[in-house]
Amino acid sequence: MSEHRNRVQGGQSQIIGLDGAPIQTLNYHERIAQDVLAGKDKTRARAPKFDEERVYLENKIRRLGMIDVAFLFNDILVVQYEREKVSEHLVAPADTQRADYYEGVVGGVLIVGPTAFQDDTITKFPWDAWISMGLVKKHGESPVKPGDWVLYRATDGWNKHVQFSGEYDVCHCRVLNDAHIRGIVKYPGRWW
Repeated sequence: MSEHRNRVQGGQSQIIGLDGAPIQTLNYHERIAQDVLAGKDKTRARAPKFDEERVYLENKIRRLGMIDVAFLFNDILVVQYEREKVSEHLVAPADTQRADYYEGVVGGVLIVGPTAFQDDTITKFPWDAWISMGLVKKHGESPVKPGDWVLYRATDGWNKHVQFSGEYDVCHCRVLNDAHIRGIVKYPGRWW
């Protein structure tokens, strides 16, 4: 027979060890947090460091070189974010990268068209809210700049492949209308 038993004291159950002393219990999330903070948890997969995403965009921009297009209206060219890693030491499998290609919702801004984020007869942008949030300083200024990560629906815009400069490989990009951008994202790897 096991010596482990529960003892009820003051309405709470308590686990008693083999020596008869109560065992300190923590819920699952408290134990994980303590192990991670103490550096004891070496087996748990960790999310990639967020600076990898900045390097991802810089690498794409460097490989693209000079992009020979000038948008005439309110279009925005973004490079689609496709996860290269799913944890600290685990490379994203081909299925994950393929899913990011078809269902990706975050992209790094490469080019912003000259009339992007300008009010017209159909679209009115919330300038006062953007100014109070600190996204823009004045009315008519674009809240999105090259190098920003933006959030959009997977079905918005149209896919375009742009060939890397001096390579046969292509960069998966998307052309979006300014009104299709739903937000500015700091860490793209957290959205899919």
